[in-house]
Amino acid sequence: MSARFGPRQLAAFIAVAELSSFTRAAVRLHLTPSAVSSLIGEFEATLRFQLFSRNTRKVSLTNQGRRFLPAALAAQRQFRLAEIAAEDAREESFEILRVAAPQVMASMILPGLIARFCATNPRVRVRIRDSGVEWLTELVESGEADLALGPEAPS
Repeated sequence: MSARFGPRQLAAFIAVAELSSFTRAAVRLHLTPSAVSSLIGEFEATLRFQLFSRNTRKVSLTNQGRRFLPAALAAQRQFRLAEIAAEDAREESFEILRVAAPQVMASMILPGLIARFCATNPRVRVRIRDSGVEWLTELVESGEADLALGPEAPS
């Protein structure tokens, strides 16, 4: 029997793995801690192994969870690329430009620049992806962004 799971379980697993906390993962995912716990429980039942060691003070990856994490991250990237392809298909009459930038730049600087750009390029739709500075290069390399704007950093 093959395991069946979806992007919600992957997102919950990755968030808990990165944050070592169901509560902080719930905040990131805009869910309740009990909803995150349920998603992880469903995921572990589907996978038939435990992803996390839990006690009242600490959450940590099991050996199986640690071995599974790289595949989960890759699958999450593929789900994101599928979402991007669906967005492109919905707006096929437009060119899509995806820009990754840190949150402050994405929320304060880019909107005015993009408005002026779109006024002179009406067939282009710009999608902003706010991201941590450390992920900008990876977003362009993976195809999730066409370009990234941020502080100068080694590539």
